Amino acid sequence: MAQRSGAFRHLTLLWVFILSFDVYVGVGLWLSYRQAQQQARQSATSYVRLVEEQATASFDRANLVLRQVGALLSRDELRGGLALSPARRDEVQAAMSDIQKDGHGIVSMTVTDGKGRVVANSLGAAPGGSLGDRDYFLALRDGPTAGPVVSRLIRGRVSNKWGIQVARALRVDGRFAGMVVANVGLIEYLSPFWQSLLLPPSSVVSVRDLDHRLMVRSPLVEEMINEPVPSPEVEHAFAAGQNEGDYQRESPLDGISRVTAFRKLERYPLYATVALADRDTMATWRGNANRSVFFLVLITLGGVLSTVTLRRKGLLERQARENADKLAVALRAAHAVTWHWDVASDRLDWTGDVAALYGDGLPPVTFSDWLELLPAEDRRAVETEIERVRTTRSREYRIEYRLTDSSGRLRWMTGIGMVAFGAENAMRSAFGVNIDITAVKLAESELKLARDEALDAKAEAERASLARSKFLAAASHDLRQPVQSLLLLIEVMKIRLSGSPMEQVTAQMEHALDGLRLLLNSLLDMSKLDAGVVVPTMDRIDLGHLLGRLAEEYSIRAAEKGLAFRLVPTSRTLVSDAALLERLLRNLIENAIRYTPSGHIVVGCRRLGDELGVVVADTGIGIAGEQQEAVFEEFHQVANSARDRSQGLGLGLAIVRRLAGLLGGRVELVSELGRGCRFTVRLPLHPPPQAP
Repeated sequence: MAQRSGAFRHLTLLWVFILSFDVYVGVGLWLSYRQAQQQARQSATSYVRLVEEQATASFDRANLVLRQVGALLSRDELRGGLALSPARRDEVQAAMSDIQKDGHGIVSMTVTDGKGRVVANSLGAAPGGSLGDRDYFLALRDGPTAGPVVSRLIRGRVSNKWGIQVARALRVDGRFAGMVVANVGLIEYLSPFWQSLLLPPSSVVSVRDLDHRLMVRSPLVEEMINEPVPSPEVEHAFAAGQNEGDYQRESPLDGISRVTAFRKLERYPLYATVALADRDTMATWRGNANRSVFFLVLITLGGVLSTVTLRRKGLLERQARENADKLAVALRAAHAVTWHWDVASDRLDWTGDVAALYGDGLPPVTFSDWLELLPAEDRRAVETEIERVRTTRSREYRIEYRLTDSSGRLRWMTGIGMVAFGAENAMRSAFGVNIDITAVKLAESELKLARDEALDAKAEAERASLARSKFLAAASHDLRQPVQSLLLLIEVMKIRLSGSPMEQVTAQMEHALDGLRLLLNSLLDMSKLDAGVVVPTMDRIDLGHLLGRLAEEYSIRAAEKGLAFRLVPTSRTLVSDAALLERLLRNLIENAIRYTPSGHIVVGCRRLGDELGVVVADTGIGIAGEQQEAVFEEFHQVANSARDRSQGLGLGLAIVRRLAGLLGGRVELVSELGRGCRFTVRLPLHPPPQAP
C-alpha cells in the first residue's frame, strides 16, 4: 500500500509540472499570436500610407502636366472650338509629347473640343475620335469644376493601355470649351511602384472610389475592375470622420484571410487599400507555434508513457500477487505441486500441497530419492526422457509415471517441466509441475471398457443387419410372388365385378396392393444394395439413346400433370451399368414429376473434367438447406408429414445415392426452397477396372 501511495504522489507531481508548463506555453503562444496580429496591422498601415502618398503624388503630377498642356492653347483657339490647322496641331502635339516625358507614369495625353472630339494627342494619332461618352468628360462638361476629375480604370482609346484617366476642363469666357486628359498607366507607373514595396506573395493592393468600385488592383483581375467591393468597415470609418483604419476578413475571391488597411487620398475621392495574408504575416508565428506544440506533445506523451508504465507496473505487481493466489488454488484443485531441480546439487525444492501427493511424510529432497519412489519400469522411462532432453537440447519435459506415496498407495502422475542449459549446453536446472492424474486414469480405463462394449454391440448389430439384408435379397423372389399373385386375382375380380357395387372395393384393394408392392420393391432393392449382392456390369452406353427413351416415357406422365418435359439432346457415351443407371435416373425423374406442381422438368448431361454429369432439374417445391443432406436418408420425405403413400416412401434418393456410389460416382444437389431442385449425377468417363 505504501508503494502504491508513493507512485500516486510521483504521478501527481509529474502531471502538475506538465500541465503548468502546458499552460505557460499556451499563454505565451496566445500573447505572441496577438503580437503577430498587431505587427501585421502596423505593417499593412505603413504600406497603405506609401500607396496613398504615391497615388496622390501621381494624380497631383498629372494635374500639373494637364495645366501645362492647357497653357499651350490660346483663348482665341478655345473660342474658335479648337479648330486647329494641321501645322498648329503638329506643334501642339509635339509640345504635348515633350511635356509627357517629364510626367512619370503618364502614357498618353489627349485634348478634345467641347463635344468630346479628339483634337490632338501626345502619341501623334489621327484626330477625329470621340471621348464624349466618358464619365469624366460628362462630369467636367456638366459640372462647375475645372478638375481634376479621376476616372475608373479603363483602357485608353488613344493609347489602348489600361490606366486611370485624370482630366481637366478647358474653359473660356465662363463656358466649357473642351478637355485635356492624361492616362496614368497602371503598368507603367502604379504597378512597378507597388511591386517595389516587396510585399508578401499573397498580398493585394488596390485603389477604390468612394462607392467602393475597384479602380486598380494588383495582382490584376480584369473581371473585378469597376465592380463594387462591399466594405462596410470602410463606410463606417469614413462616416465617423476617420480617413484610415484596418479590418480582418476572408476574401470572397480566393478564400484567403487577410488583414486590410485602408487610407483615403487627401485631395481625391479615392482611397487605397493594402491587404496582407495571414499565411504570410503569421508564417513566423506558425513555425514557432508548431515547434512549441511539438515540444508540448513530446512532454505530454512522455508523461502519458510514464503514467502508463507506472500504472502497468502496479497492475503487473497486483496481477502477480493475484496469479500467485490463483496458482495456489489451482494447484490444490488439480492435486498438483511445483518443483525445482538443481542438477549440480541434485536438490529438489517443492511448493504446493506436497502432503496431498506424497503422503504425510517428508517429500524427497533430492532427485535420486524421488526416483526411488517409482516402479522400476517408470524409473527407466524417466531416465530415458532425461537423456532425450540432454541429447536433443530440448527445453520441454513431459512424462507420465507411477509412484508409491508414504501410505503405500500407487498414484498416476504427469510431470511437465522446462529445462535450462548452462555453459557447453549442459543441463543446469529444471522446473515444472507434477499433477495427480489417478482419477483421470481410472476414468480412461472405464471409458475404454465402455467403448469396447459399444463397439462389440455395434458390430453385432451390423452383423444382424447384414444377415437380414442378405436374407431379404435371397428371398426377394419369394416375397414378391404372393403380391404379384394377389394383383392378378384383383384384375380377375375387377372383370367379374364390373358394374357391381363391389367394383369400387376392388379398386381400393388394387391401390393398397400397389402401395404394398412399391414398399416391398424399395425395401428389397435397399436390401440387395446393402447386402452387396448387386454387382454392376460395365459396358459402353449410348447415353443419348437411354435419355431419349426415358424422355419419351415420362413426357407423357408430365403432360398429364400439366408439366413441360424437355430433353437436351446428346451424343455422349460412357462406360457404366445401363440397368443400374436407368434405375437411378428413373428415381430422380419420378421425384421431379411428383414434387413439381407446375412449370417444367429438364434432363441433360455435360462434361465435367474427367467426369460426366447427368442433370435432372425441375421448378418444383425445392428443398430447404437444412434438409438437403437428410433427404438422402432412408424414409425421409419433404412435405409429407402425413406419410401419404401416394407420394412414395422416402427411399428413392437413398437408393439413388447407393446406386451412384456403386457406379463409382456421386450425387450433388443444388436447391432453393420454392424454386426447384437440380440433381447432378457425376459419373467417371473411364471407371477403374473392377476387382475380379
